[in-house]
Amino acid sequence: VIFIAQGFMVISSKFTGDYSPLWGRKPIALIGFFSLPLRCFVLIILLWLEEGLQSSQGNNTSNPLLKGLILSTQLIDAMGMGIVDTVYILVASDISAQSGRFSLLIGITSAAGCLGGTISSYIGQSMAHDVGFISAFGLIGIVSLVPAFLYLTCMPETLPDYAKYGAKKGRYFGWLKRGHQTTPPEPKINPDEPARSFELV
Repeated sequence: VIFIAQGFMVISSKFTGDYSPLWGRKPIALIGFFSLPLRCFVLIILLWLEEGLQSSQGNNTSNPLLKGLILSTQLIDAMGMGIVDTVYILVASDISAQSGRFSLLIGITSAAGCLGGTISSYIGQSMAHDVGFISAFGLIGIVSLVPAFLYLTCMPETLPDYAKYGAKKGRYFGWLKRGHQTTPPEPKINPDEPARSFELV
C-alpha cells in the first residue's frame, strides 16, 4: 500500500503541475485541502461498520474487506499530499514573483506545515489512545476543514497571466488531430530561392 500511495502522489503532483496553468491554482489546491477531511470521514464510516460487525458477531475478528478499505484510504491522503506539496510551491512563486523573497516564503510555509503536522500527530495519537480512533479522526477531520474553508473564502486566484496556457491548451490531445504526429515537420526548402548570407558586424 505504501508503494502504491507513493505512486498516487507522483501522479497527482504531475497532474497539478500540468493542469494548474490551465484550470488555475485555487481549484486544484482545494481538491488537496478537502482530501484530508474526506479521508477522515471515510475512516469514521468504515470504523463504525467494523465495530458494528464485531458487536453483531460477538467477537473481535476483523473483516478482511474492511481492513483493506481502511488501508486503501491512504491513497486519498497520498493524492492530497501530492497536490498540496506541488501547488503551494506554485502559489508561493506567484505571490513572491519579482520580489526576491521566494526562499523566505517557502521557509515560512514549510516551518508552519511541520509545526502543524507535529501538533496534529500528537493530538491525534493521544486521542486515539484515550478515547478511540473514531473520536480522533472526527476531531482531525473537523480541524482540517478550517484551512480548507479559509482557502476557499479568503484566498484569491494567484495564477499570473503570463503562466496561462492560452493557445497551448491543445498540447495534450492535439496529436490526435495531427494524425499521431509526434515530431515537428521538417521545414520546406525552395531550391530556386537564393541562399541568404549573414555577416557579423
